[in-house]
Amino acid sequence: KAADIDFGVRAGLSSDPEDFHFGGHLLMNELFNQVHALVLETAATVGVGDTDLVDYWTIRINGNLEYEFVVSDKGIMLFPLAGLGIYFVNFDSCEPFDCDTTETELGLNLGGGIRYRKLALEMVLGLGDLPDFALTGSFTF
Repeated sequence: KAADIDFGVRAGLSSDPEDFHFGGHLLMNELFNQVHALVLETAATVGVGDTDLVDYWTIRINGNLEYEFVVSDKGIMLFPLAGLGIYFVNFDSCEPFDCDTTETELGLNLGGGIRYRKLALEMVLGLGDLPDFALTGSFTF
């Protein structure tokens, strides 16, 4: 039997660059039915932000491997995570200069979170050229 797959929505805030991001995710629970607490989470988000000179949008695609620890009999779980992310940034324009630029970066996500039933909150630190910090809430259907 293959892993159970659930999908959901997510939204949050990132810093450096600062943006509001939103998107979706897939959770592959009990990865390959070998380890009950091992979860593979893939996510795609779109972010929007601006500075004094630049409006920009981002696309982030990542896969995180999570190990869930049950910490209460009510089903609250903590999970550390590590994963690989691809980060695409488009800087629209910085008047009066022409700064229309596109960058694609690759980096590593490290962090953790808390999950209660269908709700989760995660904090991720980006290593390499990903956002330095992201706080994301999610709901899994």
